[in-house]
Amino acid sequence: MMKRKTFFAWAIILCVVTGLMPLDVVAATDNQCGENVNWLIDDSGTLTISGNGAMYSFYSPNAVPWKEERELVTSVVIEEGITSVGAYSFYGCINLKDITFPKSLAVIERDAFQGCEVLENVYIEDLSAWCTTEFYDCCSNPLYYAQNLYLNAELVTEITVPDGVTYVFPYAFYNADSITDVSFSDSVVQIGKSAFAECDAIEKITIGNATEKIDEFAFFNCDSITEIDIPDNVKEIGKSAFYNCDKIGSVSIGNGIEKIERSVFEYCPSLSDVTMSNSIETIGEFSFSNCDSLESITIPESVSEIGEAAFRFCDSLSYVSIPENVKQIGSVAFASCGSLVAFHVDENNLNYCSEDGILFNKEKTKLIKCPAFKTGETYIIPETVVAIDVSAFSGCDALKNIVIHDNVTQICNYAFEFCYSLTDIHIGKNVKSIGMFVFLGCDSLLGIHIDKNNDYYCSDNGILFNKNKTELIKYPAKKQDISFELPLTVTDICDDAFKDCIALKEIYYSGTGPQWESIAKENCKLSSDVKIIYSPSFCLNVRSENDSLLVTVNHRKIEEKVTIWVATYNYSGTQLVEVQNVT
Repeated sequence: MMKRKTFFAWAIILCVVTGLMPLDVVAATDNQCGENVNWLIDDSGTLTISGNGAMYSFYSPNAVPWKEERELVTSVVIEEGITSVGAYSFYGCINLKDITFPKSLAVIERDAFQGCEVLENVYIEDLSAWCTTEFYDCCSNPLYYAQNLYLNAELVTEITVPDGVTYVFPYAFYNADSITDVSFSDSVVQIGKSAFAECDAIEKITIGNATEKIDEFAFFNCDSITEIDIPDNVKEIGKSAFYNCDKIGSVSIGNGIEKIERSVFEYCPSLSDVTMSNSIETIGEFSFSNCDSLESITIPESVSEIGEAAFRFCDSLSYVSIPENVKQIGSVAFASCGSLVAFHVDENNLNYCSEDGILFNKEKTKLIKCPAFKTGETYIIPETVVAIDVSAFSGCDALKNIVIHDNVTQICNYAFEFCYSLTDIHIGKNVKSIGMFVFLGCDSLLGIHIDKNNDYYCSDNGILFNKNKTELIKYPAKKQDISFELPLTVTDICDDAFKDCIALKEIYYSGTGPQWESIAKENCKLSSDVKIIYSPSFCLNVRSENDSLLVTVNHRKIEEKVTIWVATYNYSGTQLVEVQNVT
């Protein structure tokens, strides 16, 4: 199309030069922005698009014919007959405040309004046409900037999607903050992706009797919705459909839903009442995560799967009943539920059981979750257990001591995270695997003790290493020693190894500055206040005594002359002191 246009332009120039065409026709042709579409800017700053059909889809903002005048544009009027707004059409119109769309509009392409930061008002003539306008993405909808929608010059606050509309297109009302109430007619079958996302003022939603699908992110970040009633005709709710809806207090899910998709009600902090029908078979990943007000949940008998992190960070959740048919509970499904007192598993469940309120697999070989609010300072892992699951003791504030017997072979990631009162832990001889961040946030930890016969791990003065001490896994946060001599064997310091080690002020290291940087990256969380003292492997301490330097190794004086290098570096390793021929 651009080649054809270029050829046509050269033809016009040739005609003007040869005197075959008057100059005013050239000016009119210069105002072309589509095959049969023209543009004009008047003295008031109104840009009018007129004609029939689609505007050109411009390949860049600099290809737009009014690019030199875009900052003069304060309003845009697109007249009836125009079917599409081309890519980059109004890109960079930094003074554009109002735009009017016709009933004929069907498509708005990418970045059409990019940078229109002062856009305030969008005027439309037909609600049905707007519901079925195709937007490239949320930023292509002028409501992304304008927020205020006017129908026939009247501000839209309550919307009833008209009869005849079967599909509300994606992004149709994205960020339309003037809307407070939405009702869907019985013709609407599907509510599109992000159709009402970021509509902060919507308080009430009435879903029609024909609606079968609510797409992903449909009501994402709608902060004023107070309740959701999903009728039986709805068969699918897409992921994150009601994500971060701050004021939703109650949710009722009808008989048409078989799966609650990922993150559907995640970050709904006011949600306290959830009613689920017996049609539901799967509660998806993160579906109710971070619902701070949810105190109890009744899981239907029909449920067979509870997804990963489904109820994670539900701080008010106190009791959970697992019905007979649950076959799978995902990782960290109930992690960091700070008020959780007990699990109760139906005795007929073939896959899970509970003992003393703690959740296990049926054979009790895996400890899945100890309720965070469980009382008692000491817990001894049952002898049937061989694996401690991910985040199994997460947030168990009361626990001070944990004994892990010799049958346990695996401690999974985050197993004891945020056990703020945990001071000591004893790990048996057969543990083969200790996961990442197992002791994350254990601010009171004084020591980690490994059975001396363990072939995979060891502890030295309460510090956790792998067996051959090439890896420092965890330095207890509450350990009171001011200084620590890092073994020469260590070639790797794990992430989070020194997090919150307040007492530690000095680390003696026998390698060089670059060597230290290679093994102790920022992820080890070493405080910037800690001094790294570099010295030879045979030198423990160098100090001034009677105007001379005294060098000691394991509390013994060196009896021969040696040449040594003693240095104290800042964290970037820039300060160095050389000492030679010290006796």
